[in-house]
Amino acid sequence: MVEMLKKLVFMRLQTAGVVVGWLGVVFSSLAIIITACAVGHSDKIAGVISKTLLDRTDQDTHDSIQTFIVLYGSFYLGVCILHFLAAGFLVIGAMKNRHLMLLPWLVLNAIDIFLNVLSLLFSTFDTDSEYFPYFLRFVATFLYSILYVYIYWGIVSLYHHIQMNKDAGHEMTCRVAEPLPQKAPLYNVYNKI
Repeated sequence: MVEMLKKLVFMRLQTAGVVVGWLGVVFSSLAIIITACAVGHSDKIAGVISKTLLDRTDQDTHDSIQTFIVLYGSFYLGVCILHFLAAGFLVIGAMKNRHLMLLPWLVLNAIDIFLNVLSLLFSTFDTDSEYFPYFLRFVATFLYSILYVYIYWGIVSLYHHIQMNKDAGHEMTCRVAEPLPQKAPLYNVYNKI
């Protein structure tokens, strides 16, 4: 069996879960805004693509590009909203020690890792690309996959750690220190003179 992590990069698991969750919330928010703008301005984007990249001005090309942008953008917008919600659940689950709130993030990112591995496999067979050399694309995808799996394994370790502590009846949060006992003053008290 693979060993569970004690720390993720240089942070405790709970802190890493909160940081990863907030990064997911921020990047998902940006992706939602950009995708919504792209879907809203799909007519202009389709016009630019058909005129500059394809050198075609007919209406059928413009309409097919616009349809593709709207369909793909709407699908991607839904995926970004799901990732936003899952990242929010990750933040709340890590802060409140609720292991079941980590599950949406774990499931969505397991699907992402599977698709990333497929992308890595397809990048090994696609050797003819004009824009990005084969070796660089493979290395970039491979390094990204390793980092992604490492972060995922850290959150899985957090899930198991919270679950074990809940089953044992322990809390992961720090306890407040008890106040120090009052000591007698070191100097003599002369209240009767």
